[in-house]
Amino acid sequence: MTQTIGSAFVEAELGLRPFTQLSTWIELELFQKLRARVERTVNGNYLAARCNERGATKVPSITPIGVRAEVRENGDWETSMTIRVGQRARAIAMRLCLQRERWKVTAFEIG
Repeated sequence: MTQTIGSAFVEAELGLRPFTQLSTWIELELFQKLRARVERTVNGNYLAARCNERGATKVPSITPIGVRAEVRENGDWETSMTIRVGQRARAIAMRLCLQRERWKVTAFEIG
């Protein structure tokens, strides 16, 4: 789950995926904060590359490298992953909580 959500966030940040697809996985207040970040950083050049337009930036490959997870005493999971975006490695950390029989991201950090 960490790998899927982390990869999807990076794709949204690059403009390759609609951020709204993550709404079912992320707590509402956190979703609104992350959406503002994605709207500031989304790169339209990647969208153009998907349409094969001239002058567009090549879409970088997104490859998960590793994932770690640890259950906390209260039943929440704290997870982290390393993901390669083009030639750059990025770190992602998140907390997953069980809410109404569904796992939700309640904390999210990306570097």
